[in-house]
Amino acid sequence: TSLSDGELLTFNNIGNPSKSADVALVDTYGKNRVICINAAGSISLKVGTTCN
Repeated sequence: TSLSDGELLTFNNIGNPSKSADVALVDTYGKNRVICINAAGSISLKVGTTCN
């Protein structure tokens, strides 16, 4: 999944490190994906619309 210049990602739950941040993306194949950032700060990309 790539982003265009100036495209904005909005992170939910910023300031609450006990929760994951969900960023919903739709790739060029039409599949929903999320960038997940856990309390430890690791980042993963998952298929779907939530990090749960």
